[in-house]
Amino acid sequence: MIYRYKMPVKLSKEELNNRIELRCSEKDYEFRGWVDENKFAVHNKIILRCKKHDYIWNPAYSDFMSGKGCHKCAGVYKRTREELELVINKICVEKNYEFRGWVDKNKISSKGYLTLYCSKHEFEWNTKFENLESGCGCSRCTHGVKLPREELEKRLKERCVEKGLEFRGWVDENDICAIGKLKLYCPKCNHEWNTTNYNSFMGFILF
Repeated sequence: MIYRYKMPVKLSKEELNNRIELRCSEKDYEFRGWVDENKFAVHNKIILRCKKHDYIWNPAYSDFMSGKGCHKCAGVYKRTREELELVINKICVEKNYEFRGWVDKNKISSKGYLTLYCSKHEFEWNTKFENLESGCGCSRCTHGVKLPREELEKRLKERCVEKGLEFRGWVDENDICAIGKLKLYCPKCNHEWNTTNYNSFMGFILF
């Protein structure tokens, strides 16, 4: 028996574009053309924009059609220093803080530590970028302000979602406050433990 090799069908540019447009409509992306309009094949790169994040990137046609999408939607996008500091400065203006730089200039990322100063209380402290972005600020501003249980637990649950953890309640039901101890559970490790207190878990790092 003689086996004959069947050549793959080469799609036209119009057919490729139609497939891209269809996939973009499913993902809420915008197709902006080919990186090189004279080179359109499955291995060539295209220009896409994610409408949700206003993010533009250039995947190969084959990568995009096989399921690879916006890095920001997937949570694998690494923000630049300029993007991180744009967020920091915006929050500082809103909160009347002063951004005094990164603790370690070799570790500038969403998990990196930065130094902030609260003008109102003349107080300086270090915190992670991700903690600041999620709403954790000057501990002196919140000192003496007793948040209701519903608000504390709302913030806790939001933080747990970010960390892949589960909030299982308070260690002492009579000590529900910013320094009250929490019960947390890690599904990944099947491990339950008690934190030092609410403030520690939420990211307040004091000098």
